[in-house]
Amino acid sequence: MKPNLQLKNGLYLLSVATVVASVVTPTKAECKGTRPSCLTLGGNDYVSCSAHEGCTASGISEACEGTPRACDTFKTSSLCSYSQGCKWDGPVDIDEVDYGGDPV
Repeated sequence: MKPNLQLKNGLYLLSVATVVASVVTPTKAECKGTRPSCLTLGGNDYVSCSAHEGCTASGISEACEGTPRACDTFKTSSLCSYSQGCKWDGPVDIDEVDYGGDPV
């Protein structure tokens, strides 16, 4: 957005609309990457496999099968960052910052 500058009494004034638009315009953020296969994520372990959305253990060997949830479906930096193969591209929402310790 091009600023609207006005010269008045030797001072440049910036319109309030320009400042507000600059402050509230969000920066695009998204989760990018490629998830490994379900077999890579969960192996032959029912519990490990079930921990990944889209993957299920089947058969006697409990081989992990299916299609894991795609990176671009994660809409928060924390969900994205904890998903193997995914990386958050953009600013982190302050409400998501982990300062350590137990949740309040």
